[in-house]
Amino acid sequence: MRAFDQALPIVALLAAAPAAAAGHLQHYGFAVVDCGWDDPHDAEPRTRYTDEVDCFTDTAQLCVYDSSERVAGRIRLMNLAGILPILHVQGVLFETTETGVRLRPDYVERWNRFRDLNASALSADRVGAFYLVDEPVLNGLPPGELAAASDLVDADYPEIPGMVIEAADTVGDLVVPPSMDWVGFDEYGIYDPGTDPRYQEHLATLKARRSTPEQRIVMIMDAQWRPEYLLLGWLPETMAEVAANYHAAAEADPDVVALIGYLWPGGLDLPEHLGARDLPENVLDEYHRIGRSILGPRPDCPVSHVLLFDPISTYLVWDPVPDEAGAVYDVTRGLVSSLGAGPLGTDLGPLVCIEDDSPDRSSETNRDAARPPPEDAFFYLVRSEKGGTAGSWGTDTSGGERGGEGGCPPVP
Repeated sequence: MRAFDQALPIVALLAAAPAAAAGHLQHYGFAVVDCGWDDPHDAEPRTRYTDEVDCFTDTAQLCVYDSSERVAGRIRLMNLAGILPILHVQGVLFETTETGVRLRPDYVERWNRFRDLNASALSADRVGAFYLVDEPVLNGLPPGELAAASDLVDADYPEIPGMVIEAADTVGDLVVPPSMDWVGFDEYGIYDPGTDPRYQEHLATLKARRSTPEQRIVMIMDAQWRPEYLLLGWLPETMAEVAANYHAAAEADPDVVALIGYLWPGGLDLPEHLGARDLPENVLDEYHRIGRSILGPRPDCPVSHVLLFDPISTYLVWDPVPDEAGAVYDVTRGLVSSLGAGPLGTDLGPLVCIEDDSPDRSSETNRDAARPPPEDAFFYLVRSEKGGTAGSWGTDTSGGERGGEGGCPPVP
């Protein structure tokens, strides 16, 4: 798992959170969803992909690169989409030197600064985990420095899991601090982790390296296609079978708490690598199936999966409401800072109409050139109208009815 340049929050989609998983496998998501990486395999400049995964995941990697970053808005945007982000805070606590990754001398001061700036969003109901550092042994981090960082974060947020992922070949040297909650390793080119001897050996080694019986396993799923996979006989379509095998292995292992695909956008490790979002339809269908299996269905997703494009002006593309031929759609915009508590559920605050009674599935002809104020962010909401009746504003994560004022003109 990697980290990249900062991305600023501009827009988000309101959606209900998926139902919590009932078994040991509680979480499902992808890496590099909000890490400042622009996939080179599409023509649209974008670095945030929450809207592409919100219908079938409940967690996603959100990268932090400096202790002075204000990420509460980015966290809230993921929360509004039903996602608890995995905050990658390596840039806050660690630095890369000539001898490898090291704990910063001022790591306590930097952590306290980051914590205080983002205190409003750092809670267990908003953050899924803290991803402290990537592959610490491979990158030469002394065990004591990993423990110091883990202890510091755990002291402030014992209810939020701390997480570390090691490289497969160095997992035998990983020293897991007792304050760490989730551990994992990454290994790629494995068709079936449930039966592959080398993978199973690494998994057994990781489990033996745990320092407490409560520590859980994060399984990193191979979710990108590389040209060298042709030597294994794998086409891009083969990644659907790989995903199904990872899911089966995660379901079969009671120690696994999360299944995380590396990675969502492509072109990161090498330009020719295809990310999960670049793979064929059969693979994407499998990723959706896995999410529904682990988390349950998202009833609002047929209309709520909105794609966001272009850093200069924004337009939305959405899926139609099933069995609602002839429906038209209103596209509205609000400010995250205006969200509050209403009589039944979330109060959306004042809403601005972007497109009224759209007959198609896009607001491209009514692009929104507005930008949010500093330290704030926009959200967009699409609702249907048919036969003189408008759809609701939906429900929030607690099941309460959303309310708002303004927006597009009412149905005549």
